[in-house]
Amino acid sequence: MTKADFKTLASRRFLSAENDLKSARVILNEGGYLGTTCFLAQQIIEKYLKGYLIYHGKDPGKIHALFVLVKRCMEIDPTFKSFEDDCRDLDKYYIEPRYADLPIEYSKSEATSAFDKAMAIRRHIRGKLKLD
Repeated sequence: MTKADFKTLASRRFLSAENDLKSARVILNEGGYLGTTCFLAQQIIEKYLKGYLIYHGKDPGKIHALFVLVKRCMEIDPTFKSFEDDCRDLDKYYIEPRYADLPIEYSKSEATSAFDKAMAIRRHIRGKLKLD
């Protein structure tokens, strides 16, 4: 594959993440189940981290653990280390809001915090790849 092919594959991940971002923002601003915003925050970063790896010619694998993905990104760029704790925090939103026996009531504060962490990592990746 060429570098252009990797960029194209990565841009598809980023576009999907941007669509998730729009949905998460609507729920935060207009109401809805805040667990969905938390889940989407995790998804946004999963897609951005995988896109970053793909952009650099790395296979992200079929994993969903942000902590593992951010470690792989750190092999390319050590500045990703500053996001280890945020990725660990966001990891809990992959399964918890979707598969709990009863819907978990997340506070607006928690959903906003998850969204803000996702936006910080997104900004970092977009800045590194000069996407803005």
